[in-house]
Amino acid sequence: MLLSSLGLVTSAADTQEIVILFESDVHCSVDGYAKIAALKDEISDDAEYVGVVTSGDFVQGGSLGIVSKGEYIINIMNLIGYDAVGLGNHEFDYKTERLHELVNKLDSTVVCSNYKKIGEEKSVFNPYIIVPYGDTEVAYIGIITPDTLTSSSPAQFKNEEGQYTYSFCADTLYENTLKSIDAAKKEGADYIIALAHLGTEYVFEQWSAQTLIQNTTGLDVVLDGHSHSVVEGMVVNDKAGNDVIVASTGTGFANIGKLTLSDGAIKTELVPTQTYEKTDEEITKYISEK
Repeated sequence: MLLSSLGLVTSAADTQEIVILFESDVHCSVDGYAKIAALKDEISDDAEYVGVVTSGDFVQGGSLGIVSKGEYIINIMNLIGYDAVGLGNHEFDYKTERLHELVNKLDSTVVCSNYKKIGEEKSVFNPYIIVPYGDTEVAYIGIITPDTLTSSSPAQFKNEEGQYTYSFCADTLYENTLKSIDAAKKEGADYIIALAHLGTEYVFEQWSAQTLIQNTTGLDVVLDGHSHSVVEGMVVNDKAGNDVIVASTGTGFANIGKLTLSDGAIKTELVPTQTYEKTDEEITKYISEK
């Protein structure tokens, strides 16, 4: 009995816990950034590894985004330090040239596996990134709704003759996602997380987060956006019958998502920002000066 008890204590102490904070559809609700930064610092007091990611729609929707064409939002995100950044359809609202300028200003890596120039297999941005947290490697795959092609100024994706020169893989979304999953696995990823901007309701069914999961295998978690849904932890079976967790934080920083990875266990929860009172002084100051 003594050996058994000691074994339980040792395994708990040796378990490497990774906490990943996530958000989506912020739409320039900048006060929430001061809270997610404060939560990151708070959790870092106890957890060795704490990351922050987004599933898109962050540069559009409010005055700070409009007057700076997204730059003020990028500056705030750089102050926080994001591990990976997924794109939403509204990241294209200032047109592709401006998007590339913003990406170059961002200290983090943008991931988007299904935005491609027609005729090219390689995606415009990195399809995924693998981030090491100690001995554990986590892959973040970016997946954006194919509806972006028509919902965000279609002309920017066409040539002078009016022909589309860019694609969001509407007809090959599942196969394209599987390629990134397989590639990440070959690189040694222990967990595969989708930073998806697909939606879980009121969206095209064939491009929803649930349908993507049902037509692929290998994803562990889908951190989703686009439909502004509040989803703490919905379980969807993939093509092989494996459980995949879907979570979404709503819109306007209504919640901060918290994903915990610990010894193979996966847990998602939502922290309402209305009741979380701590804020980061540096970010609060930056916002107040703009």
